[in-house]
Amino acid sequence: MSIVGAAFLPHTPLLLPTTNPTHAKRVRALRLAVEEVVAWAYAAQPDIVICFNPHAPSVGNQYTFNLAERYTASFDEFGDLSTKVTLNGAPTFAYTLKEHLEAFLPVASVIEPRVNYGLGIPAIFFQKHHPQLSWIEISARHTTLKDHLAFGARLQTLLLNSRKRVLILATGEITARLTDASTQGKSPEAAHFKKLWLDALKHHSLRAFLETVTTAQTDEVASCGSWSVAQMLGTVLSMNKHVRVLYDDAPYGVGYAIATWQPA
Repeated sequence: MSIVGAAFLPHTPLLLPTTNPTHAKRVRALRLAVEEVVAWAYAAQPDIVICFNPHAPSVGNQYTFNLAERYTASFDEFGDLSTKVTLNGAPTFAYTLKEHLEAFLPVASVIEPRVNYGLGIPAIFFQKHHPQLSWIEISARHTTLKDHLAFGARLQTLLLNSRKRVLILATGEITARLTDASTQGKSPEAAHFKKLWLDALKHHSLRAFLETVTTAQTDEVASCGSWSVAQMLGTVLSMNKHVRVLYDDAPYGVGYAIATWQPA
C-alpha cells in the first residue's frame, strides 16, 4: 500500500522556535505531540508528504496543486525574521495526479515556491529529521465538506496505484473562535462544534460527522481544519486503520487536535 498513514496537525505560529517563553510553556504539550507524530512518520519511511493546506492559494476556486520544484517558507508576518524552511517539491508526481483528476474534478496548478504557514510551520518539525522528504501542497476550495471527501477519495485511487510511499498531512484547527481571547472573536457556536468534532474523532465517526457540517458552520466557527481533514479522510477511506488522538486543548481560545491514522 502506497499510503503509509495520515495525520492532522496544527499550523499555529505559537509553534515557532522564537515564541516567547510564556506562550511556549502554554503550548508545550502541543509541541510534544507534534514531535511524536514526526517520530512516527519517520518510522513509516514516506517518500512524499501530500499536505492539504487550507490557506494555500486556490486558482478560480479549484483544488490547486503547487508544482514548484522547491518550497520555501518564512514567518516575517509573525515577527519571526530568522526561521526559514526549504523543502523539496515533487512537481512531476504532482502534475501526474492533477492531470488524472482533471476529467472528474475542478483542479488547477500553480508554480509558487513561497508557501505560507499552513504548510511551513508543520514542515519545520519534519525538516529536522526528514530533510530528504519531497512535498506536494494542495489547496482546498470553498465548497461542501462532502466535496472535499470526494476529492480525497478520487485522489486515493491514484495513490494506491503508485509506487511512492505517501504520508497524507492535513493542517489547521477545529475552531479559532472559542473565547474572547481568540483573534477572530468568540462564536456562540464554537464550543458545541468543537465538542461534536472531538467526540466524532474519538469514536471513529469523524467522516460521518463532517458530512453533516455545512459551509456556513465552518465559516462561522473558523474551522479551516475541517476542510483539510475532509480531504485527508477521503484519501484513507479504504485503509484498515487505527486512529490515535495525541492532543486536544484550546490554548488562547483556539481549539486544536492532533491525531494520526495508521495502517492497522
